[in-house]
Amino acid sequence: MFRKFLSFYVPHKLTIGILLTILGITWGVMDDWTFAWILVLLGIFSIVSYFLLGNIRLIQFAMEEGDLAKAQALIGKIKYPNLLLKPIKSMYHMLQSQMAMANKDFAKAEAHIKQSGDMGFGMKDFDGFATFQHGMIAFQKQDYRTANVKLKEALQQGLSEPDAKASANLMLCHICIQREIIKQQKSISKEPKKQNLKLQKSSVKSKKSRRISLDYPVNH
Repeated sequence: MFRKFLSFYVPHKLTIGILLTILGITWGVMDDWTFAWILVLLGIFSIVSYFLLGNIRLIQFAMEEGDLAKAQALIGKIKYPNLLLKPIKSMYHMLQSQMAMANKDFAKAEAHIKQSGDMGFGMKDFDGFATFQHGMIAFQKQDYRTANVKLKEALQQGLSEPDAKASANLMLCHICIQREIIKQQKSISKEPKKQNLKLQKSSVKSKKSRRISLDYPVNH
């Protein structure tokens, strides 16, 4: 029921706010301000919330339902994202990042999550999740150095969701394994070079010994 109300109210906040304000002022001027000011106040609140809060709540609902097309359409309706309150704006960039990840646009996803992280939510759970998402994007891009830093930072900040914590630890394990594989490959690639150097040195020594024997023949 509450979702249905929000689904109707949120997209029409600006229109409803303007109508309530006009109705309240008209009522107050033509009759009495005893109750008219309430309509004016509700109208102003609706108009201000349209610019400061946007329709983030509806976008969250769409993301929870897995309806990315609807979520993208709702985000496109936020005309003035710079006017959003700081925590809402941070969430706006996080949602943009999640949708970019769903579309495999990791560069765009990383740009948005960086903006979200720079603003912060002011809440440890959200800040930790934003850092975790940044690390996950870096992991998908195979930027393991950034992923390692961000995932460890997310675990330090705290991840309330067990799935996110488990995913962070799994990705960190994968990064450690990749580092060990790279080290082994480097050591294996160095072995033939060392052997070649030894062979070259031994051949040089043998050539020198031959020259010495030719220059100074042994008399019997």
